[in-house]
Amino acid sequence: MSIFRRSTTFVGRGAELHALQAAYQDPAVHTALISGEAGIGKSRLVGEFTSRLGSQAQVLTGRCLQFGNDGLPFAPFLSPLRSLSVAAPADFGEVLMAVERSAQDRALVLVLEDLHWADPSSLQLLAFLVANLDHDGILLVGTYRAPTGPLRQVVAELARLPAVRLVTPAPLSRHETGRQLAALLAEEPEPTLVTRVFERSRGNPLFIEALSDAPEDNPAELRELLLAGLPELTADGDNVLTLAAVAGTIVDHEFLAAVADMPEASLHRALRELVDRHVLLACDTGYEFRHALIRQAVYERLLPVERTRLHGHFAAALATMPERVAQLAAHAYAAGDHSRALRAAWEAATQAQRTGGEPVRLQLLERVLELRDKVDDTPELDRLTVLDHLVEASIATNAVATGLRWSAEALAIAPHPRRYFHPGGTQGHGPHRRSGRFPPGAGPAA
Repeated sequence: MSIFRRSTTFVGRGAELHALQAAYQDPAVHTALISGEAGIGKSRLVGEFTSRLGSQAQVLTGRCLQFGNDGLPFAPFLSPLRSLSVAAPADFGEVLMAVERSAQDRALVLVLEDLHWADPSSLQLLAFLVANLDHDGILLVGTYRAPTGPLRQVVAELARLPAVRLVTPAPLSRHETGRQLAALLAEEPEPTLVTRVFERSRGNPLFIEALSDAPEDNPAELRELLLAGLPELTADGDNVLTLAAVAGTIVDHEFLAAVADMPEASLHRALRELVDRHVLLACDTGYEFRHALIRQAVYERLLPVERTRLHGHFAAALATMPERVAQLAAHAYAAGDHSRALRAAWEAATQAQRTGGEPVRLQLLERVLELRDKVDDTPELDRLTVLDHLVEASIATNAVATGLRWSAEALAIAPHPRRYFHPGGTQGHGPHRRSGRFPPGAGPAA
């Protein structure tokens, strides 16, 4: 048995499921936030809840990306909003109206998975929706691990709102561990097996699956435990699995085909093998790992030189896909290709500005400033240019401390008493403002 042979039996979680159902039925509640450690079963809980709604509700799901997410504004909202025909997620008012309009005839459940990887723009939109939703036919459901950074502040603020419910799935009890083992093994487990698995897994459902067949006396590290549960794969299957792990938690079929360097029929067979063995799940136009921890384990088994080479391979493929410049920036950076990463991050920052993703733009510009000192062949992009844009992005995101830091450095380079103020007193760029793009021919490296 491997950890990829799953049981369809839903074990435990009665209280948590009841909490979600109560939130759905309460007209005064429109948001449920589910937090818990990796593998605790947050997505399984949401799936069980939404499946029980049947046709009475429309369910739209979006997921945050584990890799390259920092350059893609509104990542978890993009797929759901496409279903609602919203092309400009930066217009929060338009998003709100589209969401409420879609719930006129049938209830809407909007699920946002893995918010611990959410980009800053997504967190802003999430907070806006939670604060302004005024329709009793909508339930917004978010899942995340223990919140840190900006998400921690957002969750703390949202938790105080009366329309928000917090759900925290607890580890399975010893009895529930036994029920899950019975479902996995298709027979009643020995009491000693239940005790051993319960003690080692600490009630984490993913770890219970991993330990169900071989609860070794000497506990293995989690990564080795997950890798040991991988099914035996063909050479093509293992190769595609590795590529998917480097790509991130979710990978588009088109993108995977561009980097796989194998005949289409062979790629399809490899993907069918991975889906049939429950390593990958088919989703929308691509594939995702059954669990992010599995992706991480596969990724970390690679030697550093292998990761660098594969990220470089991905960057080379992405250089021909201008619509994926944010991913190009991430992969080029991971590959150590600083010149390409610099140009891609600069272009991605420009795109983020056009789409209203100012928090993401600020992150990208900070990456540009970091890379600029490592690249010698970009005289057209001087430090002052980047600082001007950093100040602008800081103002747009109300990042006061950050803006003051960058403006102080810019003024030290080119003193001007009204550099960031127009005559009327409105904050903005003064006479030294630069263009947001490289000169012709100096765009993302090919």
